[in-house]
Amino acid sequence: MFNKIKKSFLFLFVFISIVTLNVFATNTLIDQEEIAPGVIRYRYEIKNGSKKAIANVVKVDLNNPYIKINTVAGKGTYTQKATVSQMANRTNAVALVNGDFFSMQMQGVPLGASMIDGELKSSPAVLTDIWSFGIDTNNTAFIDMTKFVGKVTAPNGKSYAIAGLNKAAYWYQPSKEYSHESKIQMYDSFWSSKSRGDKTAGEVLLSSDNVVEQIVFRKNLDMKIPAGKKVLQVSGGSERYIKENVKVGDKLNITTSVEPNRNWKMMIGGHALLVENGAVKNYTKDVNSIGGTRARTAVGISQNGKTVFIASVEGRTNKSKGASLKELSQFMLDLGSYKAMNLDGGGSSAMVVRELGNVNRTRVTNPEKNAGERAVVNGLGVFNTTKNTGVIVNGKLEGETNLIVGQQTDFTLKSAWDKFLNPIDIKGRNYSLQENSEGKNILNGRTYLALTPGNYKLNINTDNGENFTKDINIKDINSYESINAKTDKARVKDGDVLGVKIEGKFNNKNINVSPRVAKFEFIDMDANLDPNTFKIKVNKLGDAPKIKVSVGNKSSEINIFDKDSKIIKMTVGSLNYSVNGKALKLDSKPFIKNSRTLVPVRFIVEAIGGKVEWNAEQRVVTINSGSDTIKLPINSKTISVNGEEKTIDQPAVISQDRTFVPVRFVAESLNMTVSYNDKTREISIVSKKQKEAPKSQNQTESDEQIKNQNANTNENVVNSLENQNKVDNKDNQNKVDNKENQNLNSNKNLPTISNENSDKNTEDNSQNKTQNGLLIFD
Repeated sequence: MFNKIKKSFLFLFVFISIVTLNVFATNTLIDQEEIAPGVIRYRYEIKNGSKKAIANVVKVDLNNPYIKINTVAGKGTYTQKATVSQMANRTNAVALVNGDFFSMQMQGVPLGASMIDGELKSSPAVLTDIWSFGIDTNNTAFIDMTKFVGKVTAPNGKSYAIAGLNKAAYWYQPSKEYSHESKIQMYDSFWSSKSRGDKTAGEVLLSSDNVVEQIVFRKNLDMKIPAGKKVLQVSGGSERYIKENVKVGDKLNITTSVEPNRNWKMMIGGHALLVENGAVKNYTKDVNSIGGTRARTAVGISQNGKTVFIASVEGRTNKSKGASLKELSQFMLDLGSYKAMNLDGGGSSAMVVRELGNVNRTRVTNPEKNAGERAVVNGLGVFNTTKNTGVIVNGKLEGETNLIVGQQTDFTLKSAWDKFLNPIDIKGRNYSLQENSEGKNILNGRTYLALTPGNYKLNINTDNGENFTKDINIKDINSYESINAKTDKARVKDGDVLGVKIEGKFNNKNINVSPRVAKFEFIDMDANLDPNTFKIKVNKLGDAPKIKVSVGNKSSEINIFDKDSKIIKMTVGSLNYSVNGKALKLDSKPFIKNSRTLVPVRFIVEAIGGKVEWNAEQRVVTINSGSDTIKLPINSKTISVNGEEKTIDQPAVISQDRTFVPVRFVAESLNMTVSYNDKTREISIVSKKQKEAPKSQNQTESDEQIKNQNANTNENVVNSLENQNKVDNKDNQNKVDNKENQNLNSNKNLPTISNENSDKNTEDNSQNKTQNGLLIFD
């Protein structure tokens, strides 16, 4: 019995865990900014398992007297669609999203109700479970299921119901009645298309004061509706009503309203509810065409109706997967919605905001799949109703205000705004900067160098007498996470002058550190530091010269190499490499196998003046460099270094018709040094200049002969590198690509990644192919 209970409990726990993971997501606030009085724009990352979505939210406080929410119609009327960006720019909106659902096959009008500045522009369709968002004259928001009520009364007192205003043809739900059969559908000049409703219906043209000017039956009037006038479309029963009760010249009485009647200031239609009474609402409408994970738009309200949440989720782009309806419901609830409804989504979804201080607007939610913006019938806009004073009270600066000792930044006025957060065009505005550290930090014009930790004030003063202040916070020099220093020359000679660049990591960012705050130590070299230019004069190099650069409690060492050293740089997975800074091309990419980096051997050995030989019969690579000889049998962990057998953990292999060897083992066996940058995956191999042996009395070659010989050797090496693909194939030697082998006695940390360039089949199939010697280093 106990085991059954235990198993049941375990099953319940697993079930709850799965349901929780599938339903609930983690919302992380990325940033926020007030963009108008009472309007804050937020950016969230919604994470559900491995899937991520970016959501932009505009939160509006309706208690603020300077802010307004309104419906925006396309290009200014219905049947003339426009993009979200076009609507925002045309109406000077602070923020705007796409609005109601609409039929893309019809003329271009919303399915639901819409009201602009208190005037009804379209009635709600007779459909099940569709809702409207609206704000009344008390500046309180509601999400209601609305109903249109209309009536026309003839002079004789006979009346007939008006079914709707500015509606395209559709079928009622659930009755499946045709919207224009025996109904009166009314249109006004806000419907700007010449075609409207049902083209077979008769029409009655009314003047601005509802006097009948023209009547036709069984066809439309061949005209757009003139400004201020109306058209009644009639058929069946409504046609009989007109024939029996109305004639040209009659003045009709027309009444319309939207129930519930709350003295609406604005209204926009939507779809089904996402949140109801502070809880997630299961979606009730058909989701066949709107389901899945995609771009979404929604509007929600607080319980007291004084806070509005307008949300837009980017979908099916590289940075954002989008959201399901259930995820959108949960997100709107998490924002604080007591009630929320779904607006049009998918390819219609977009959001545009005017960021604080910006004169122009930015599209912050891109269309689905990064397609072009879709023209839609209407949008939901947020507006700052104040008049721009033109006087700057604050602004944004280009340049860091959170600094660390040694960091330099340039301050530039990026944007500015007035006391009502209206943007001010700063073109032509002259300004100066002042700082209150009294010389503890350096401000030169607009360039600022942080030298002393603490909190300071930066004053911005314009030539119009405007001024505002920004806080500068400077962290202690010991707050650097790491320091990396390098010189502008890797190979030097006595008498050279070096520049030093210092990079520090702070707050996960790489920044340039002023050498003014650094300490320099010269190891095994005689050098001087110029205190004004911070250039280093090299007087004399020792055997292993280094420069140690310390910034606070962090330091970095720079290896200095003689001018005759050779520095070879390669990158794992790339054909590009260089010798002493000269860009060259490999014909095979270095790769990593069994945690060892393998490189084509010939390029390395010939770069330092060595030779590579390939014994096809014995399948052995022989490397000769100076007095060193290394023999590496293919696929064998036993090799020979100057006649001494050694064991390596990654043998030389053949891949892609090239022999590869482990770079670190081979390089260090040839007295070279190897380093690896895990971030850039760059391999650096340095061959130091060999010290000359003392000259004997019997030495027959003159110094001039040696100089000429060396010159010829160097010339041959360069020619060999530049003609890598023209190697003499005498004896049909196979190209040998060497992979990095590492000495088992050397504990060098190198990256462990998978390699797809080499496998056993490749090696076996390469046995009979002619090779040119190549070396791979770890």
